[in-house]
Amino acid sequence: MSTACIVESESVDSILGHQILNRKPLPFERMDYSVLQPWLRTRLSEPVKVLAVVRVGEGIQRGRSAKFWGALQGLHIQLVFAERYAVLNNLCRADAPEVVHHVVAHCLSLATSDNIVYVGHGFHAADALLQQKERGARVFAAAFCEHLSSAVIDAVEEVFDLERDMGAFRFPLPRLDCV
Repeated sequence: MSTACIVESESVDSILGHQILNRKPLPFERMDYSVLQPWLRTRLSEPVKVLAVVRVGEGIQRGRSAKFWGALQGLHIQLVFAERYAVLNNLCRADAPEVVHHVVAHCLSLATSDNIVYVGHGFHAADALLQQKERGARVFAAAFCEHLSSAVIDAVEEVFDLERDMGAFRFPLPRLDCV
């Protein structure tokens, strides 16, 4: 028995910045990835493998992201570089605006664990989560619940709130109450 956790890093960061903080998050305001594995291991009583789908970007952006990637690897989180993965697996062009969505959905569909956890907010993950549920996997989502796609909510057994349930942020965020 095991748990696969697929994190759509761009989705979490985008919702945090655009919807919650209304500005670009500072480094200390971003999600604390170190809580994912221990929290999920305790909650689901299974070993956890975390994959983070990240956009490589170009130039200065790539240089800024390298420090983040190193930190994730230090936490034993496997990185999936969206542009390269998409091309190698014939999902879409590397410069497609939705490249991360394609890669996340593909990674979710290929997971073979007993428990599948999607960390993100987009509807593009719903079909893969439903397929996993049909094969007998337990499927979950972790997100800012007020911003999670209703298609994902309908596809999963339970939603874990990144801040309130998992404690993945170091300070209280200015958020709407979940319904």
